[in-house]
This record gives sequence, structure tokens and C-alpha cells, in this order.
Amino acid sequence: MARIKSVLLLNSPCNPTGGLIDRESLQKIAEFAKEKDLFVFSDEVYRHLNFDSDEIFSIATLPGMKERTLIIDSVSKSFAMTGFRVGFATGPVHLIELMTKCVENVYSAVATPSQYAALVAFDKGMEAMMAMKKEYKKRRDFLVSRINEMDKISCIMPKGAFYVFANIKKTGLSAEEFAERLLEKEHVAVIPGSNFSKNASGYVRISYGTSMEKIEDGLNRMERFLKSL
Repeated sequence: MARIKSVLLLNSPCNPTGGLIDRESLQKIAEFAKEKDLFVFSDEVYRHLNFDSDEIFSIATLPGMKERTLIIDSVSKSFAMTGFRVGFATGPVHLIELMTKCVENVYSAVATPSQYAALVAFDKGMEAMMAMKKEYKKRRDFLVSRINEMDKISCIMPKGAFYVFANIKKTGLSAEEFAERLLEKEHVAVIPGSNFSKNASGYVRISYGTSMEKIEDGLNRMERFLKSL
């Protein structure tokens, strides 16, 4: 069994930006991984929430990458089953065997009812998931359009997940200040970008994993807050 020396972690579609690594970029990353002898952890929990294509593409499918990739997935996002705590992984047999030993000695297994629920989701839930994907896309388009109509805030169109990463640099506030004051004054919660990276202090993450009515109300409150600055 070859020892894993260095690991490259990919998350696509991405939390917090909603960004998606395209096929061409993944091919370049794969070549780099092979050149530098890197093992790849590919976090694909948002893989079905790709709004510009129905293609689900993994770096593990590229030549020479199957044996050096561990795919991490779950039912939490695609099937809205966060509370069921069902995750799974696929990769080289020797690595999965070691992971199984760790799991068995930490928490035994995923709860039986949750496992049966996940089976039903995969067997009968794809149609509902695709319908939800269309609804997410509608919410995304509305949210991005409204944000870019406001002063002092902007964002690019994310290609996946259910987040936008909005630029609030023109407000003159740090991400923490923006989030705290928006919550205090208008009762709207966003996540400071600095929670994810020290280089993202001028951004906030906004989720559209809620109803259109709540999104519209939240945006109206945010716009009022921005006008008060």
C-alpha cells in the first residue's frame, strides 16, 4: 500500500462561493496532482446542484486519477436530508478499509432509519431533487439580480450549490461588521467571508436555501440597511 504524503482538497460546486471547477481546469489539476504525486480528496456533496449543466463530472474519472482520488459525498444537500447525517465515500479499496475501521471504532455506523431513508432518496427521490434544483436556480437568478441592483454590494453568478458570495467592500465595513450590523438592525443573517478565508474579509455568504418570500423580504431589509450607511 502506497503511503499518502500530500493531499489536495477540492470542493466543487463550492461552499461558500457557489463556484464550479470546469472540466478543463480539472484536467489541469489532475496533471498537476500526478506530477507532484498528490492524493485528491474530492468533496462532491453539491455535485447535483450544478445549474448550468446536467453533467456530473468528477476528477476521479480522468486517466490515472481513480487510484489517487477519494470522493466524499452525502445526501444532506442534494436530497435536503441534513439532519439524517448520512455521508459516504468511494476510493481505493485499501483506503476505504482503513476508513471503515476508524468509523466502526468511533460511532459504529450511521443510524439504521437514516440508511433506509437514504436508500429511498436514491431510489425514488431523483425527480423531486431535479424539481428542487430548478427552484434553487430560480432563487439564485432572483437573488443575484436584486443584489446587483443595489448600491455598495455586488456578486457574480454562482454556478452551483445554494450560496452567493457578495462583495461588500464599497460599504467600508469589514465582513464581520457588516454581518453584525445587518443582523442587529434588520434581523438578516449572513456569514462573513473571513470565516472561510483571511483573504475574503470583503465578502459575505448569502444562502438561498429558503423560500422565495423570505429571500425577497431579506433583500428588502438588506437594501434598507445599505441605504442607511
